[in-house]
Amino acid sequence: MGYVLVAMGLIASTYSLTGLVLVIPGSFIAFTYSKTLIDVESRRIKYITLLFGIIPVGKWLDIKCFSQFNIVRLSQKYSTYSRGSVKLTIDNSFIRLLLTDSKSIHKIQINDFSSFEEAQKEKNELEFILFPCNDSN
Repeated sequence: MGYVLVAMGLIASTYSLTGLVLVIPGSFIAFTYSKTLIDVESRRIKYITLLFGIIPVGKWLDIKCFSQFNIVRLSQKYSTYSRGSVKLTIDNSFIRLLLTDSKSIHKIQINDFSSFEEAQKEKNELEFILFPCNDSN
């Protein structure tokens, strides 16, 4: 949707400069995304949202605050209706790897995966890096 707004705004701006009003929200929708940064040397983690793809928002947290990984299956359902009241539903399911505290109250999303095996492999690698003293895998 963001790319459509940017394109429509650029096309509309050829007729009137007020068309540029569509470019800003379109750029926000199209280019804003989130990711997780892990600083192994400083033993900290940061979940950030990059507004417009360039402005980082988030804060560093000490890895000591977290003690375990959780792998969860999530599903999202999007529904829309056409003018003829025909319902179109899109189901999206994925596996999410989370870093949590001991009570699973505070969570940081590490990544999304298409299969449990991929998430388990990433979990094992990160446990070795982030929690080298723990013997449990």
